[in-house]
Amino acid sequence: MSPRPTIPPADTLTYAQHQGWACVYCGTSLQDGAVSVGRAFAQLSEGHALDIEVYACKVPCIRPKKRRAR
Repeated sequence: MSPRPTIPPADTLTYAQHQGWACVYCGTSLQDGAVSVGRAFAQLSEGHALDIEVYACKVPCIRPKKRRAR
């Protein structure tokens, strides 16, 4: 089994990924289960931490990550 990709920064996650409802890597709904993959880190210029626990699909993701619209 190949290692999981690097966890993206917390300030680039979609709302669903930030809430733990969607896979941090591919954006798929985690309604059928998930595994914790660690923490996503980010920091505002004032020093406020945006770190959050993130989750992924139970099986390794094969879909490309969905990009957040800006």
